[in-house]
Amino acid sequence: MRLIRTAHMDSTDNYCK
Repeated sequence: MRLIRTAHMDSTDNYCK
């Protein structure tokens, strides 16, 4: 689930992995 991992890819990458 990585639809908006551009602006806050740091935050999304945390739970996206």
